[in-house]
Amino acid sequence: MRDPPGGLRRTWDLRQWWGEFIEQCWFLARVTAVPVMLIAVPLGATISLQVGTSRGSSAPRPAPARCSSPP
Repeated sequence: MRDPPGGLRRTWDLRQWWGEFIEQCWFLARVTAVPVMLIAVPLGATISLQVGTSRGSSAPRPAPARCSSPP
């Protein structure tokens, strides 16, 4: 019978596997956090400005106040 490949032989070594998993998750979070923020902040500001502008233009305007002369 042949020996299993190295990756299969190390599958049950949980400590090494868990450490590698945590290291890769940390790398992914560290590398993607800044680009996500650089895109999300201006996009959120643009959307809020557009929504605010469209709500302001579609809202009913109050009737102008009439000037009354003093008695």
